[in-house]
Amino acid sequence: MTIKTQSGFPYSLDISHLNPVQAVIGYGDSAIKVWKYKQVHGSGKKGKQQQPNFYESTTFWQGLRGQIERTICHPTLDGQVAFSTQYGHVGIYDIYNSKCDIFRQHHSGSNGGPSLAWAGDLSAVLKMNKNYDDDDDQNTTMIDTLITCSSDGSNTGLYLRDVNHRSRTPIDLDQVLENINPDWYTLLKTKNTIRSFVSVNPSFQYMALGNGDGSLEIYSLKTLKLIYVSNYQRSIITALHWKDYSLLASGCQAGIIAIHHIKQDINIDPTIPIIETSTYHHQREHTKTITDLKWSHHTDQVLLASSSLDNLVFVWSLEPEFKVIGCFDQHRGRVFSICWQYLEPDILFSGGEDKFVYMWNWNGHPLNRDTTSKVTETLFEATRNAIETEDLHQLQRQCYLTAVTLHYPDQDPMITINEIKNRCDTVDDYISKYISLENLDEKSESPHLSLLLGNKNDVRTLIGIEQHHGMKFGSDVMGSDVKLALNIMRSQYFILESYLHAGNGMMLTDWIALALTGKETWLKLMEEQANKLAEGGYHHLAATCFLACSKVYEAINVYRRASMYKEAIAMLKVRLPIDDPLLPTLLSEWAQQLQSKGNEELAALW
Repeated sequence: MTIKTQSGFPYSLDISHLNPVQAVIGYGDSAIKVWKYKQVHGSGKKGKQQQPNFYESTTFWQGLRGQIERTICHPTLDGQVAFSTQYGHVGIYDIYNSKCDIFRQHHSGSNGGPSLAWAGDLSAVLKMNKNYDDDDDQNTTMIDTLITCSSDGSNTGLYLRDVNHRSRTPIDLDQVLENINPDWYTLLKTKNTIRSFVSVNPSFQYMALGNGDGSLEIYSLKTLKLIYVSNYQRSIITALHWKDYSLLASGCQAGIIAIHHIKQDINIDPTIPIIETSTYHHQREHTKTITDLKWSHHTDQVLLASSSLDNLVFVWSLEPEFKVIGCFDQHRGRVFSICWQYLEPDILFSGGEDKFVYMWNWNGHPLNRDTTSKVTETLFEATRNAIETEDLHQLQRQCYLTAVTLHYPDQDPMITINEIKNRCDTVDDYISKYISLENLDEKSESPHLSLLLGNKNDVRTLIGIEQHHGMKFGSDVMGSDVKLALNIMRSQYFILESYLHAGNGMMLTDWIALALTGKETWLKLMEEQANKLAEGGYHHLAATCFLACSKVYEAINVYRRASMYKEAIAMLKVRLPIDDPLLPTLLSEWAQQLQSKGNEELAALW
């Protein structure tokens, strides 16, 4: 067998109903992979029976540049895949002929790949619009269209593209909608509404537009008139998916999922529809941004899958009530994409930041409240990401260098390596690569690993990098308790002035009142509060309370008991002498945990 592994994040997943035995995956390393995950037994040369190769795949990269963040299979043409990149480019890839066509005029935004939606034949409705440029030849007949949507924070790009004439300048769909719905667009301009996501239902009846303020609009594709508006969600819409002509799921940056029910006899006569402030169903189980939503292909039940930056995939049942019935928690990082199988409707695919694409049956992953409700956000999000995605050979070389340095601390590592090579009769290419220290630092994807292994100042630098990471990605990545813990860990107490509360309902005024009761009483009550926080799963706040009592070991043990070894080790190195005897104990415990999960290189390193 030949297994083609991947080096980029699987940002998008799709399966065409025209060819349901293969999955199309858009990767962060400028490639589209077609994975033939389901095959039948066949005969090879001389009639010999061949075993199906579950890992058979084809990678397409010619003509692609940048992260492939969206992929969507054509609804009627097998082998045609629309894609969009991090740079705002949109194109069609013919996977059977290895041909890539890029549409004219790309999106200039910086918010990642534009969302994509097939829209079918819109010739009739466009010809009714006065601003539609109708030449007398057949090139203006838009019988196969693709809608793309993106924003850069101040402008919106909502384009209608002719799939059969890809070099043609796309139509500004927002301008067309404004001509048909002038009163509504007057209202939109007063709010400076920015489009964030587009989705069209499978029968090309309706188009849904999600916006940066959380509002949602639905237009009839037969008339391009506005028929439905909702302002239930209050943060940017990040995912939309239609079940059929009546059910639309929307997800937002706040982790809320809403289900909208579009009635067939909906009145499209009013100039501006009544704005809906409630939804058919809504729930918040995810704690971070919704990255993808997909309805299943079941005919006997209505199921929805959702993925999020909180590392989880949930499966929801719509009836008799909207609730979570399954949870997949195997990804070691943020989950970017999900997709349901057609042939076996209980099977899902999910791709995440750990560079894994999992195929799993939701029935085997029931919701466990004990594991999902008490997941504490790590202090070192960027460090965790860097470690889990570190190159394998890089980790092996780092292990070898560390071992050599420990055994011969006063000797140049290269001398030791050459001595070992001379002792061996033969050194194959793999071992040479393994013990090579050339460009070791340059090949590392990030400095996080070496900083975590370093001294007190290195860890302080690491904390600064983590704070910058949190500010870069906003509050969705770094909560208030994380910010507080990072600052208190390195004794930056001035940050307390900016906190209105310290979590778990305890106000700063309460802390002051405690201080006025006397030092002994204050310390006793503070320790009680710390223990309660730890029992409730508020590990960062518990550790912060222990630090306030100058109980460093107790603070470290809060993280240690929660198996949060990065936090425990960092706190020890910042707050205690570097030769404290607890450090090797923490490293050993972390190594045993990693080894039990199959992370041999990291286990050896610690």
